[in-house]
Amino acid sequence: MHAARALLTNPADAAALGLRGTLRYQLWRLNVESDSARQAALLDSAQADLEGAVRADPSLASVHAVLSQLHYAPPREDLVAVVLEARAAYGGDAYLREAETVLERLFYASYDLGAVPGGAPVVR
Repeated sequence: MHAARALLTNPADAAALGLRGTLRYQLWRLNVESDSARQAALLDSAQADLEGAVRADPSLASVHAVLSQLHYAPPREDLVAVVLEARAAYGGDAYLREAETVLERLFYASYDLGAVPGGAPVVR
C-alpha cells in the first residue's frame, strides 16, 4: 500500500494520511470486518487519519468531503461537523469531483439543523 510506505517515510504526510483514512473509511462502509469491535476500530482509525490530514493541510478538499460523509453516517451523525466539513470541502475546491454530493450533504444537514428557511429543527 503506497500510503503506508509514504507514512513510514513521513508519519505526518497529510496526503498519505488522507488516502489511508479514505481507504479505511471505505472498508468500514463495505463492512469488511465481521467482528463489531474491529469494525468500530476501523471507523475510529479512519476518522483519526482524516482529521490528522486536514490538521496538517487544511486545503485538502477531498479529505474534508470524506469527513463530511463520515460525520453524516451512523453511528457518528454529527450534523454540525457535516456542515463544517462540507463547507471546507466546497470552499477549498468548488470544482471537486464530489462537489454536487458535498453541496447536497451541506443542504440536508443544514436543513436538519434548522438553518435553512423552512427547515425543521432536529428533535432527538
